[in-house]
Order: sequence, then structure tokens, then C-alpha cells
Amino acid sequence: MGVTKDYLRYNLSGTCNIIASTNGVLVAITDSICAVAACENVYFYNLRTCEKISEISGSGKNVTTLIFSSNKGFLAVGYADGIIRLYSKLNKDKCEFITFSGHKTGVNCLAFSPDELVLASGGKDSRIVLWDIVNECGLCRLNGHKGCITNLQFTQNGHFLISSSKDTFIKFWNLHTENCFYTLTDSRSEVGRLWLELFGIELSFSRIFSVKYFLEF
Repeated sequence: MGVTKDYLRYNLSGTCNIIASTNGVLVAITDSICAVAACENVYFYNLRTCEKISEISGSGKNVTTLIFSSNKGFLAVGYADGIIRLYSKLNKDKCEFITFSGHKTGVNCLAFSPDELVLASGGKDSRIVLWDIVNECGLCRLNGHKGCITNLQFTQNGHFLISSSKDTFIKFWNLHTENCFYTLTDSRSEVGRLWLELFGIELSFSRIFSVKYFLEF
């Protein structure tokens, strides 16, 4: 009978000198301050001095997406375990936040409504969830995509939500009826990004190519 050989097992005890994560998540807070994902934390950098000025400690899972609302000062942070933290006050002494949990896997994208009272989240589980920021609760789930949600955009009036996914589809949602009323199927590859022009009538999306649609809401 052979001799069993024991091997040492190494466990992570800590990290040091992290500047930012490789996922490239970054948002501008002001003209001179930006927030970046750094594993499970969020770091704030002064772009003029190139120094870290503050940080938010995470929940243990890596940060997957960030979004900042300039009017109300909300910072929404999505994590790899499906948790969303919404920070309402950002200062060095105390960071107040509320927690939303509605995804089975990582949060891939976030979007604020024009009045910044509703937060939309898209997950790798193909789900879209709408959150009531004032009452700190979920509003509804929008099911229909078959792949990871890549981007979310509210229309200017806040009545509609546009979503893109790795299933190659772009869907248009009526937020009053909570139903998808139109689906674009022109793309033959996953849709990575989409954006709306100022008045919410021109939609552009791109992956390998770019197409423009003129819409009326």
C-alpha cells in the first residue's frame, strides 16, 4: 500500500496594492473624482492628484457594476452574488446604504429612472428587476430575455425601459403594464451597448456594427 502524501492548502488572507479590478467598472462622481471597482471594494480617486481619497468596503463578493445619479447623489453598486447596495450619503465618516436582493447570480447592469426614484437592475440570470428607492422594496420582475442582460435605458418620460441582452434581442418594456410590447431581432450577435439620444426618439446599438432606429413614444 502506497504512502499518502499530504499537501498544504493555501487560503486567501488578504490583498494589498489593488488599484482597480480587471472588469474595468468606473464611473465619474464629479469632474475631479471617479469611483472604480476594486475586487469587493469601491475606491474613490482624485483625478487631479491621482490619489485614492476614500473607499467603500464590500460585502465579500466582487463588484460587477456601478452607477451614480448626479441629482440625488445615489451610488448603486452591484455584486457578483446578486446583491445591490444603494448608498445615499458618501463621506469618510459614514456610508449609509440600503440592500436589494433579487438576482440569483451577478448583477450586470444598473439604470436610474429620470426622476431617480426607481432603480432597474439586469442580471446574468437574464432577469430585470425594478426597485422602489423611496420604499426600499422591489416593484416587479421583467422576464423575457434568454441571456445575460447587458444594458438598460429608461426613456426620457420614464414610462418605458429598453433592455439589451446576449440573446441578441433588444426589448421594449411598458412599465405601467410590466410587459414587453416590442422586440428588435435584427442583430445576429449579442448586443453589448445601447443608448438613447437626448429626446428619446433615436436608439443606437452596437456590437460589431451600428444601426439607428427612430422611435416615437
